[in-house]
Amino acid sequence: MIRSGSSRTTGTDRGLTLIELVVAMGVFALVATMGLQALTGTLRARDRITEAAEGTERLAVATSLLRADLERLVPLLDRPADGGARSAIAWDNGALGLSLAGVPRIGGADVPGFARVRWSVAADGTLMRAQRATLFPAQPGEATGMPLLDEVRRLELRTYWRDLGWVDGTVNGIGVRMPGPVAPTGDGDDAGRAIERFSDTLPAGIEVTVVRTDGTRIPILEAVQ
Repeated sequence: MIRSGSSRTTGTDRGLTLIELVVAMGVFALVATMGLQALTGTLRARDRITEAAEGTERLAVATSLLRADLERLVPLLDRPADGGARSAIAWDNGALGLSLAGVPRIGGADVPGFARVRWSVAADGTLMRAQRATLFPAQPGEATGMPLLDEVRRLELRTYWRDLGWVDGTVNGIGVRMPGPVAPTGDGDDAGRAIERFSDTLPAGIEVTVVRTDGTRIPILEAVQ
């Protein structure tokens, strides 16, 4: 006989106690914290990988441009607009000047031309490359530098000469003519101007080393002759 108004609760109908609820919330908070830490670690790893990839890309671009400049090196004197002359390879307080041929002209001209480039390291550790479109006559002023790579301490230069071997920097005056003005020999005759423009000898090899702020050394070696 079942009495009206009476009720019983079985074990399966029992709800959560306060302690069980607190424990469940604690476990959920712990799992959520672990998941958040894992997500944060993944995002940080992604940022580090992206930064490393971008740094590697900038390094590849800088070294590729430097190697391409060394491959285009020609024995042409640089005649700045302010007068005087500089040899095809100029090394001045850690800055490297090079005379190049076969350089694509800005503006899409069909025929590549001559150029003078200058590689240097700015005070903030940025590797810079400046290009001037002509060697003779030079346009007034220098081209604006293009930043290529951060965290660079300095550039180092060695040149190889057949009679001397490897020397630090370059050797001024060896096989290089630095003549004064040459009178023209006739209309349409460029012989005099050619003598005035060309230097005689380049080193047999050139090595430019990019030294990073962390001490990493990246040598770029090119045979010139």
